[in-house]
Amino acid sequence: MTAGFGPLPLAEDHTQAVLGTTRIRGPRWAHLPTLTIGLLGVQILWSVELSYAPPYLLSLGLTKPGVAMVFLAGPLSGFVMQPIIGALADNSTSRWGRRRPYMLLGCAVCALSMLLLGYTREVATVLTGGTNSMTDQATVWLAVIAIYLVDFSVNAVQAVDRALLVDILPPSLQASGNAWAASMLGLGSLIGFFIGNLNLPTYLPFFGSTELQILSVLVVLLIVIGHLVTAVSVRETVLVRPEHHNPSLFTELKQICVSMWTLPRTIRQIVGPKPFFSVESQLNQ
Repeated sequence: MTAGFGPLPLAEDHTQAVLGTTRIRGPRWAHLPTLTIGLLGVQILWSVELSYAPPYLLSLGLTKPGVAMVFLAGPLSGFVMQPIIGALADNSTSRWGRRRPYMLLGCAVCALSMLLLGYTREVATVLTGGTNSMTDQATVWLAVIAIYLVDFSVNAVQAVDRALLVDILPPSLQASGNAWAASMLGLGSLIGFFIGNLNLPTYLPFFGSTELQILSVLVVLLIVIGHLVTAVSVRETVLVRPEHHNPSLFTELKQICVSMWTLPRTIRQIVGPKPFFSVESQLNQ
């Protein structure tokens, strides 16, 4: 569910007219960390979800094949959301830029979904009035819905993070930017899996009564704060609204499907199948 940041080809110039110039606020040494800090929260989220969600679903009574089907959400959401968000953002004429509005919207959906995953039983109890059988069924359905919402929204955020990296940095800094992004992803994996060793209800009881609840709150804080730092610190160019009518989303998606068959070899290496963590180890325990 994560992809590496190998060397990227230089972004080609296009005919779309833009206003302003790209800029990162703050001292020069902080530019690359500021631009990639959001990926730290993204990767911690992936690690927490893959560590805690499978056993949580099993504890709710979902079968192992059922859990495996639920976790198709990861690759499915990456396949669907990243090209869609890319097409929408590329043609956005928002005065806040093309990437940041989708980044913040995706973060908001991701935050609410992650909190829903952590507090599914509490939400189900409120919705069903506390009836045991109905609450149990609602808890399972809410947990599954939360995982799908988390995966689809975080893939949207991750797509924008990558696009922003290419948009903002000059060609001379693209390699350094990708190195920082890879470092944030690696650090996020370490942190996400390491905190599972801590007795979080003892240290942070005010965030919840279970580890999943506390981790959900921590992940939300990290991913939201990290992307707010990036959104506030970065200035994007603004796409000028074209005189002719923009192509519809259906046209954009059709063009994406056609282009997939004619991609250059270098691009295929970037957008081709990527390894993702398996939940098999959790299911076999």
